[in-house]
Amino acid sequence: LIETTGLHSMEMINELLKSGLDNDDEPLVTQKLDLRAMLYDSIELLQFRAKEKNQEIIFESDNVAVMAEINHEKIWRVINNLIVNAIKFSYTGSKIKVGIKADGKNILIWVADNGVGIPAENKEIVFEMFTHAKRNGTQGEQPFGLGLSISKKIIELHSGKIWFEDNAGNGTVFFIRLPTEHQKE
Repeated sequence: LIETTGLHSMEMINELLKSGLDNDDEPLVTQKLDLRAMLYDSIELLQFRAKEKNQEIIFESDNVAVMAEINHEKIWRVINNLIVNAIKFSYTGSKIKVGIKADGKNILIWVADNGVGIPAENKEIVFEMFTHAKRNGTQGEQPFGLGLSISKKIIELHSGKIWFEDNAGNGTVFFIRLPTEHQKE
């Protein structure tokens, strides 16, 4: 668990150091993978963090493989970032819902929390690099203002879209829509 977390942290640091410096024409190396299994593994890996705040992560899925042409490391980073954010910005004892479904052409992934939400004045800038929209988590966890910006870039590299909506009542739901096959631009 520590080794896996450390490796993913190093990959995120490398991604940050390369962003804006690397060649945007560099081809995205992808392979056909089960996104449902990846999501499940990510949830299992992060359950310990949720338990530290007495939270529960609920996986919403119909238990069927969801295959997509993706870059494993990059999509893993996005999924982990969204779940870690949901944990960070949710209150003690709350539930976080993570789900996936496919309709043949597209895959929809969601991460829903009942946390602090995103203030109206920050809604347009949360995906910007080094945004000033960062806030501390519900137990003072430090923000970096980078994760959503990197996530957006990764999803767009996969010809997908990432966005968020207010959760009914309070909190936020982040959505990712990916094509089942990567479209070359």
